[in-house]
Amino acid sequence: VLDRVESPVDNLPTNRRELYGILPDSFTYSEAIDLATEAGISKSTVKRLLNNREVLKKSRGGIYEKLFEV
Repeated sequence: VLDRVESPVDNLPTNRRELYGILPDSFTYSEAIDLATEAGISKSTVKRLLNNREVLKKSRGGIYEKLFEV
């Protein structure tokens, strides 16, 4: 049996880890805001997560991509 390797997502604060979990594999800023609002997560939490380059990659056209599966 293989042990699960810890990812940077595991070290995120609970609200950011929750947001990361509900985001699709690729998304726009406005999609992230909409999902966060539905989940009761603040816009500032979205901004903090989107600036975290350990767990997300921003590509051209404002598309964000998750770097890890949860």
